[in-house]
Amino acid sequence: MSKKLVCLLSPVNPDADIDIPSPEGDSPVIDGIIDDVWSLASQQFITTTVNGSDPGGPSDLSGSWWTLWDGDYLYVLVDVNDEVLFNDTALGSSWQDDSVEFYFDGNNSKGDSTDEDDYQFCIRWSPQANVAEQLREYFHSPDSLEGFVYAVTTTDDGYLFEVGLPWSTLIGGPPEGGQLIGVDVFINDDDDGGGSRETQLAWHAVEGIGWETPSMWGTAWIVPGRKASGPKPTNGAIVEDTWANIAWTPGVTAVSHDVYISDNYDAVNEGAPEAFIGNQVANFIVVGFPGFPYPDGLVPGTTYYWRIAEVEEDGTTIRGGVWSFTVPPKTAYEPKPADGAQSIATDVELSWTPGFGAKLHTVYFGDNFDEVDNAAGGLPQGVATYTPGTLKMAKTYYWRVDEFDAVETYKGSVWSFTTEGAVASPDPPNGAVDVEHTPILTWTPGREKCRHKFAGIQRQRESRC
Repeated sequence: MSKKLVCLLSPVNPDADIDIPSPEGDSPVIDGIIDDVWSLASQQFITTTVNGSDPGGPSDLSGSWWTLWDGDYLYVLVDVNDEVLFNDTALGSSWQDDSVEFYFDGNNSKGDSTDEDDYQFCIRWSPQANVAEQLREYFHSPDSLEGFVYAVTTTDDGYLFEVGLPWSTLIGGPPEGGQLIGVDVFINDDDDGGGSRETQLAWHAVEGIGWETPSMWGTAWIVPGRKASGPKPTNGAIVEDTWANIAWTPGVTAVSHDVYISDNYDAVNEGAPEAFIGNQVANFIVVGFPGFPYPDGLVPGTTYYWRIAEVEEDGTTIRGGVWSFTVPPKTAYEPKPADGAQSIATDVELSWTPGFGAKLHTVYFGDNFDEVDNAAGGLPQGVATYTPGTLKMAKTYYWRVDEFDAVETYKGSVWSFTTEGAVASPDPPNGAVDVEHTPILTWTPGREKCRHKFAGIQRQRESRC
């Protein structure tokens, strides 16, 4: 497949090795196909041998990469030329096969060793046409892959890797235009399937230890765009108050800002009149305070959506993305174990996120839904945990937490969980629809159960108890 990108020049920051522009329109679609929007990014060549032998030529191993950003993702596209492709090692050693590694340093620390802001992502070519294997991250827990989207496709010359890395995971929220980050890209080549690579090339690092040495990674500049960016509160934030100061980083060409705020996503997204707050010069606005939008205060338990459209001197409007923040409810929420959880230990400690403004918590616990739902007069406590004692196996329990904010008591929902030992994890799940006519039924068996009955059929397990 022939691929060609027209690379436009971006504003140049003398402190950076690469500029990362932001699209004014649609962002890349992560599907392993090069969208036209990638022509905004500058092509970077991956040429330095840092491990193994030099490639036998461009068709043996060579590569280029591009990067873009918007308020939600850092986008990376890597095009690898590789005439012989292998995928035959364990997933945990993806770097020994034909693969791409991407390195990220959120604060551009240039340290001699990695820290909590540093990430190493790796994904390898897959022999299954246009099917991406699991993306790996080696410096953090699996949570570091939350929200990632990626694709790997085989090309006439090798393979193509495209990924969207969420800012919320990388740095906790959108970056600000002008921010510097550390980045590097490595590509690995396995020509004989022997379980180890023959060559590793890097974009910026010059030695093999570059994989664990951020000081060897390049510096990238987040080019300020025409869109509003850097929302405060950050997108998806929890605001524990009934008012908020909303702010953003203006687009570089904006002279004023159209502000949209509502608890209705569609109204904000579509620019409905009821969501339009007004046009203003300042890049901040107070909400939930007398004399400002929502003068009676923000409502607990409500998610608010907002969007900024940047207005330029000639009247051109640059539409921004929809952001949100949530004022938590007065009631307890986020129970642990989760509502309906199965196979919970019999010595479990219960916990929850306290309701907004809660000072005291009253817990009701039992094995009867109605009794827990109707209970009253319990003893309040100051901590958001509760230990019910040793529970019976294979039994469903119910619990409720009422919150008191020094003025009023807020009755909580009834949650439930089932202790270990019960049949769990049915597949297809309970209530599933559109199931094939001849499904294979599976489940996690109850503890010490040697016989299973289902659909009028009884089968004896062959395994020993």
